[in-house]
Order: sequence, then structure tokens, then C-alpha cells
Amino acid sequence: TVQSAAPSVVISSPTVLNVVNSSTTQNLYPVSGTCSEVGLPVSISVSSSAGGSFDPPPAPTCSNTGKFSATVNISSLSDGNLSFKAIQTSASGVDGPSDIIVVKKDATAPTEASSLTWVEVNTGDIKTDATDPNKLYSKIASLKAYWESPTSIDAADSLILQFYQDQACTISVGAPITLLSNIKDQVLQGANGGVYSYKVTSLDAAGNSKVSGCSKSITVQSAAPSVVISSPTVLNVVNSSTT
Repeated sequence: TVQSAAPSVVISSPTVLNVVNSSTTQNLYPVSGTCSEVGLPVSISVSSSAGGSFDPPPAPTCSNTGKFSATVNISSLSDGNLSFKAIQTSASGVDGPSDIIVVKKDATAPTEASSLTWVEVNTGDIKTDATDPNKLYSKIASLKAYWESPTSIDAADSLILQFYQDQACTISVGAPITLLSNIKDQVLQGANGGVYSYKVTSLDAAGNSKVSGCSKSITVQSAAPSVVISSPTVLNVVNSSTT
């Protein structure tokens, strides 16, 4: 049998639009495509522009319908551009041209926002609890959340801020607020007697996320306290028998 024509392989999945992130099942990453040599194996390999190790899986066989599929373990490959390569050799030993698809891998979560607290809108608005430094009190209902945004190489591309109406960040108030990554504060209009806290979620372009811890809580005490003397009254008289 003369087999002078080179076999052909085309990777249909993944595509250049795919991104490997922290939510990807990296030890069972699917690779599939079409192939011309029915019944013969398709060799698959993956490499990263940033290095790391890769153990090739058993070569899948080209099916009767001219297709192949396999799962590969890319968990030991470093973040960077992953090159998926597939190639098939004919029964006569003719190597076909390889098909290569490049997919970005970024499985590192961005650095979380830190030092979540509340800052004064006006000087003297906020007081710290005498026994618990994580509890703050505000004498006005207009509150300003403040945090430190991450600035490392894993900095976020955007932030999501969620306010809560309790001390432990469990009962949300209002919809999540999407912010640019360089924003460090946001105003919340509270109510007298309300207790508030918040969290900040850092997001990167690859879809990775990191949620901060819960902020310090703040209690609004904007209403002036009232005191009423019930005794003595205007009917009382202090005389010589009064102690």
C-alpha cells in the first residue's frame, strides 16, 4: 500500500479563546479534534512558555469518524502561554504536520484587598470601642469604607464591593458594586442604630478571584442621646430634715 500523503490533524478544542484559570480542572483538561488516519494514534503534547513539567497521556486513537479526544494533566505547567500540539504518523511512517493551539494559563488569584476599615468623613465623626478595636462608632449616618488595593504583580483588574448590615459580613445590604482596581474607598449612607461591614473581591482578567476578610464593623449613633430626671421633681423641697 502506497501512503505518500502526510496525515492531517486539527485541534478543535481548546481554542485560542480559552483561558486556564484557578477554576479549571487542570488534571483532566480535555483536548479533541479531527484526524485523517483512522485507527492510528494521535500524539499530544503541551508546553508552557514559562516552563514546568508535562507527562504525555496515552495517545488516543483516531476514531472511525475521524476524530480524537483525550484528557491531559497541565497542573505542573507554569502560568504563561500553553502550546497544545497534536501530530499523527501514517502506517508507513510518514509524519504529518503538527497542529498547535496556544492557550493562556493564569491560575494565580490576584492579591486580596487589605486593611479594611472605615474613615471619617468629618474630623471626629468616628470613635473606636474601648474594649474592641474592631468595632467603630459613627455619629453621622454617612459612612466611608476604606481599604488598601493590591499593587503586586498579581494585582486585580477590578474590584467588587459588598456592604453588609451586620458585624460579621453575613447579611448583605444593596447590590454588589463593581469598581476599578485603583479605587480605595466608597461611601455608604447608613441609618441610626445600623451596624455595617463589608468585603472586597479582587478579580483579574483571567477570571481568578480572591475575597478579602470581613472589615471592621461600624455602628451608626447619629441620634442625640436623651436624659430625663424623674427625681427630684419641682414639687420636692430640700429642708432641714433632708439627708
